[in-house]
Amino acid sequence: MNPLEERFYETAALEITEKRVKTGVFAKAFSMALGDKDKACALYISMRVQELVEEHAQAQAEVQAREEERASEENARQGPMNVDADRKCTCGHRESQHRYKGRRAPCDGCGCGDFLMAL
Repeated sequence: MNPLEERFYETAALEITEKRVKTGVFAKAFSMALGDKDKACALYISMRVQELVEEHAQAQAEVQAREEERASEENARQGPMNVDADRKCTCGHRESQHRYKGRRAPCDGCGCGDFLMAL
């Protein structure tokens, strides 16, 4: 179990012990457990961890989207640049094979993810 997943399990367990569960999630768990409180608690933890994983993934996607938007705005602000045939990314693709010519940008010639650099 990775540290992040462990933290999510701890969060869900604390919510139960401190009686601050998410009412809707616990109600569903209680219903699925057919009224057995111990089973409901186990189901709650499982359901809540899944919810926390999804929330974390969504937050990460939003951060990545903001970073990509910021990079796109930076490229747009720099405007068109001249192609320098003596520049290539670390995978060996020439700058002319890149969409973002003359700017620090990921290689999309081969999808390696490397950045352009001077030779």
